[in-house]
Amino acid sequence: MIMHVISINETNLNPLIQMGVTLDDLTPRGLGSTGFHLVVVSDEQYSAMQQIYGNTMQGIEDITPKGLTGEQIKPSGFLFCKGGKIPNGIKLRTNYLSQYYYAEVRNGKIWIEQKSFTNPSSAARTITKNQVNGWDFWEYQDKESGKWQTLSKLR
Repeated sequence: MIMHVISINETNLNPLIQMGVTLDDLTPRGLGSTGFHLVVVSDEQYSAMQQIYGNTMQGIEDITPKGLTGEQIKPSGFLFCKGGKIPNGIKLRTNYLSQYYYAEVRNGKIWIEQKSFTNPSSAARTITKNQVNGWDFWEYQDKESGKWQTLSKLR
């Protein structure tokens, strides 16, 4: 079930409450002195509100984070580290002792399972337990060709 987080002014909220509509008001006292509330509604409730208030829904704004709607969040930005920068969203892999290990660059860090690293060498060290040049250790999947390339090609 898709849920929406909406910002709604009291003028629109009070009639809904008086009709007995069950709403999850995250800010029961309102947001400061603005007269607005943050409310969680189901997809069905949101559709009903569109019918009641019209498609413009003046005084009501859907502020649902994209991650909650199932919409893909496009990676942006980079991991900046000594020797270069690596774009967020890049998938990494390495083959060490006949076993493949996978990682991903997200939010400016390299993630291996639940652990994050600030550079390719420290991510490599967690696998090898030795000093390693991470730029040579890791490969990334080139989005255009689909081929795996040594990470050092991004430098």
